Amino acid sequence: MRELGVVLGVSPTSVWRHPFPGPGLAIRVLGALDRERLHMARLADAILIQELRAAGEYDKIGQAFVVLLNCKVGSQGFSGRERSRARSPILR
Repeated sequence: MRELGVVLGVSPTSVWRHPFPGPGLAIRVLGALDRERLHMARLADAILIQELRAAGEYDKIGQAFVVLLNCKVGSQGFSGRERSRARSPILR
């Protein structure tokens, strides 16, 4: 589709845009949807895209996006004296 877009003269920004966080946002937030989790997905995606662009890798990758799991996994640390687990976004 991207090759066709180039041939048809569609702007490079549109042709090479990654398909997120468009309509597929809700399917990349597993579990309950709420404003906080949707905001977190959008923010994590913006950071991912910003870093890909800064590294010169954005146009080399066809799809990069973030998935938020339904559970707290991965990152574990301390908040004050208490051990805590935070939600970790999964990057593709």
